[in-house]
Amino acid sequence: MRYDFASDNTAGMAPSALRGLVEANSGFMAGYGADEHSRKAADEIRALLDVDADIRFMFTGTAANSIALSMLANPYEAVLAHNTAHVCTDETGAPGFFGHGVGLIGLPGYSGKIDDESLCAVLDEPVVGHRQPPAALTLTQATEYGTVYSFEEMDLLIR
Repeated sequence: MRYDFASDNTAGMAPSALRGLVEANSGFMAGYGADEHSRKAADEIRALLDVDADIRFMFTGTAANSIALSMLANPYEAVLAHNTAHVCTDETGAPGFFGHGVGLIGLPGYSGKIDDESLCAVLDEPVVGHRQPPAALTLTQATEYGTVYSFEEMDLLIR
């Protein structure tokens, strides 16, 4: 079996998800997240994470990534990511669109993992008016190459 991680839109739905969609597609319900299915799913997410939070469902992974990043960085700031991360290579400017100009700074590293020395080098650069300063870091887990950060590697990047 071939797995394609290029997009959340490349494969058909899982059979159990499709059955659930067909079962939910009967009668009339409120829209835009006010239905019983959305409320139940949000309650289950809050219980699983043990948090009191608003849950917002997005229509695609690109929308979820872009809207989340727009909450972490101002329009004059940038988000750091591996230069082959999905957000840098496949989301076609969506973070800048949703973030009203939020930039992306791609960082190098072997097999899609950010190199901690290159991250530190960017963070050590002085803030000047001619480039967007970094405001957030996004890590792809698993990377576009299928590699996964260890706890130790993540700790180096988020310290």
